Amino acid sequence: MKKYPTLIFLFFSSLLYAQEKPNYLNVFLDCSNNASDCYYDYVRQELSLITFVRDRTDADVHLLLKSNWNTQGTQITTLFVIGKRAFENKNDTINYSARPSFTEDEKRKQLVKSIKIALLPYISKTTLVDKIVTEFKRKEGEEMMNDSVAKKKDPYNYWVFQFGLSGNYSGNQVSKDANGNGYFFADRETPITKTNFYINASEQYSKYESQGDVYEYDFQEFSLGLDHVKKINEHYALGGGASFNNSIFSNLKSQITIGPKIEYSIFPYKKFNNIRWVFGYAIDARNNSYYDTTVYLKTKEFFFAQEVNSIFSNTQEWGSINFGIFWRNLMQDWQKNNLSFKGAVSLKVAKGLNMAVWGNYNFVRNQINIRKGDATIDQLLAQNREILSNYNFEIGVGMSYRFGSKFNDAVNPSFKGMSYSINY
Repeated sequence: MKKYPTLIFLFFSSLLYAQEKPNYLNVFLDCSNNASDCYYDYVRQELSLITFVRDRTDADVHLLLKSNWNTQGTQITTLFVIGKRAFENKNDTINYSARPSFTEDEKRKQLVKSIKIALLPYISKTTLVDKIVTEFKRKEGEEMMNDSVAKKKDPYNYWVFQFGLSGNYSGNQVSKDANGNGYFFADRETPITKTNFYINASEQYSKYESQGDVYEYDFQEFSLGLDHVKKINEHYALGGGASFNNSIFSNLKSQITIGPKIEYSIFPYKKFNNIRWVFGYAIDARNNSYYDTTVYLKTKEFFFAQEVNSIFSNTQEWGSINFGIFWRNLMQDWQKNNLSFKGAVSLKVAKGLNMAVWGNYNFVRNQINIRKGDATIDQLLAQNREILSNYNFEIGVGMSYRFGSKFNDAVNPSFKGMSYSINY
């Protein structure tokens, strides 16, 4: 008889617990630090049972996306799942990838699938769990295989090849412009090594007529290179490469460069999506041949140079920080150098208020390739030759504020206009 009070207590406790379950889940989808499309409308339409809010302070779950691309063009996205309110400290991480051959539809379906997986533990704590239908599918005749077996059957052995051509011609009564570009990439990337080979060629021709005078300008560039790196462990990587460059704009008839490099990561490489701080060093031998005599009265020269850099980035739910310092100098003359500072900070200042600041500043002391003589006014306006300058910079700031209903899960597809992208 003593068991009955206990059973009654458990019954009413479970009933009370069931009644306390919320019948909604507020989710904030955060793509502010993501370079790729978040497909907001599609996600909200496909996950209509979820309440998407427009500010992270109203969320039960904060979904933070960050994408990176490997040398094969595969997009690797990390979905940081951050529990808030009742789910405080209940966090998770989901990774998924999209191959270059994926269509926009395949990419957005992959995103929705990953969000569903990420939200399952949180949905299970709400009454929405009753609406979940689970299903495991296997194609007819498909056999289970592990990654190692699948990789052995890769006919390309991780190599990805890509080539493209593009061009256009435009004009009016007084001017004509034509340009073309062609490229070829061969890339191989594994968790341990990365190899990149490229060829790129471009040419632009411009013609202007003014009061009987005709001005013609030709821009031509060609480059090819090979780069290979190997990750030694979670903190060190070694590599090296060689390249050839030709550029009328930069007065380079030929530039041949070859040399090794090393990188050290303060944090393990596996944490790069969240926090990254690396130091790099490279040394190279370079042989330059010029179209015109340079300001240092050279038509060709051979020299050694070194590069040192440090890059820090941190992505959190409050925003992101990215900062880098880059130094390069000629070994035989340290006064010929280049020092660059680059950075960007994005912050979610308050509810609905976002702010970003970015910029770069370069101290330039190594323009050894500049043509002798002053640039004409026509060359300055047409920008068809590199100009001597001790510095260059860029600074930007942006701010946005949104207010109104905190829910944004309604999707109205009418009058969306044109929406498409073309990738060469």
